[in-house]
Amino acid sequence: MVAVRIALLLFATNVTAQCICPRQSLKWDYKEAAAVFIATSERGPEADFHLRVERAWKGTFKPGDVVPFDPPMIDHCDFGFRAGPKYLVVVTEVFPGAYRVVECSHTGIVDDESVRQDIAMIDRRYRWWNSRLSSIRLRRR
Repeated sequence: MVAVRIALLLFATNVTAQCICPRQSLKWDYKEAAAVFIATSERGPEADFHLRVERAWKGTFKPGDVVPFDPPMIDHCDFGFRAGPKYLVVVTEVFPGAYRVVECSHTGIVDDESVRQDIAMIDRRYRWWNSRLSSIRLRRR
């Protein structure tokens, strides 16, 4: 009986240490995001971390903006940026001025083929996705 409880406790501990979240469609990610942009990740002079926006489709960020991004670890689902690469970034706003990027979003390094496909899809659809009409389902009569 004790062995079963210990095994269940160990199993539960391992499950909570992993990020378990469903990966949604690119459209869903885009519509739910506070901002979607391409940025290069950089380290500042005081070891702070930021993203320099190069291109933006959604949100208030513009090319050239520097987005401080040193978020506290909320859970194991936070995306791990590395200084140097260029990323497609899908950002959610936790509260005004506090942003989060999660592992199961469509955030990724621009050099990856799947991310390049996501960028091509955003290029084709972002005007429609930004409109209010894309959220309305028309009923057939």
